[in-house]
Amino acid sequence: MAKIYFCLFLISFLFGTFVHADNKNSVPTRRDEEKDWCIVHDPPPSDEKLQGFLDYACSHINCTAILPGGDCFEPDTLASHASYAFDLYYNVIGGCDQEIGRLTTNDPSYGRCQYP
Repeated sequence: MAKIYFCLFLISFLFGTFVHADNKNSVPTRRDEEKDWCIVHDPPPSDEKLQGFLDYACSHINCTAILPGGDCFEPDTLASHASYAFDLYYNVIGGCDQEIGRLTTNDPSYGRCQYP
């Protein structure tokens, strides 16, 4: 019987969370206040640091946009791919590592490559 009550509680909690997720009275997120992006420093840090972060980030987020054929593959440079991954990681997981990246309010999107 306790399992049934727990399942009903869980369903009602999830239903309430998703139904009210678009509530205009919700606490503003970082993106609601001011749009910003996390990109690689210019000049970029060492290739070793960039590759290490890129490997780590892409094991946690979907990096298909920077793979061959993806909208953000060109230019095919480590710094360009790392900037896209930095920003995607920043949006999905949070945090902009100030040792490697920096925040900007200038949209780094170009052509078909749209940063989140």
